[in-house]
Formats: sequence, structure tokens, C-alpha cells
Amino acid sequence: MCEYIKEEYIALRAEVLQLNSQAFTLVGGSLALNFTILGFGLSKSKLVELDPFIPFIGILILIATNILIAHKIRIAHRLAFYQKYFIEPKLPGVRWAEISSKF
Repeated sequence: MCEYIKEEYIALRAEVLQLNSQAFTLVGGSLALNFTILGFGLSKSKLVELDPFIPFIGILILIATNILIAHKIRIAHRLAFYQKYFIEPKLPGVRWAEISSKF
């Protein structure tokens, strides 16, 4: 019985770490894309002269990215709470979610 719980614990922990990694990847990609759009917005290119609202596309991308990041972090927190309250009490000596939630 303890082996199955430990396997579930390991799988959930890996999923939480993967969700956090995806959130950081989204942040990096969003910032790079926004700096590119900002560069076009501040440049004297003909594209900006035709449509002065191009820099606002970056704001829309930031909003969409923040929604995705919030969703991934919410899922990661729910998994961590599940680990903390349902799995860790059954596994002696394992306190990863309890310790990480204190920070």
C-alpha cells in the first residue's frame, strides 16, 4: 500500500515541478515577445506609422500570458495541497509540500 502512495507522491511532485517550469517558460517567452513589439513600437518603421496601436498588442499578450500563468500556478498549488493533506500523512518522513508551502 505504501508503495502505491509513494509512486503517486513522486508523480504529483513531478507534475508540480513541470507546471512551475512551464509558468517560467511562459514568462520568458512573453517578455521576449513584448520587448520585440516594444522595439517595433519605438522604432521609426513604416509599420508603426500605419498602425499606432501595434504597441498595445504587447499589453494584450501580457494579459493573456498572466491568465495562463495564474492557471498553471493554481493547478500546481492544488496538487501541492493534495500532497500535503492526503499523501504526506501516509508517508513517514516525507514533507516536501509542507515545507514548500511555508516559503
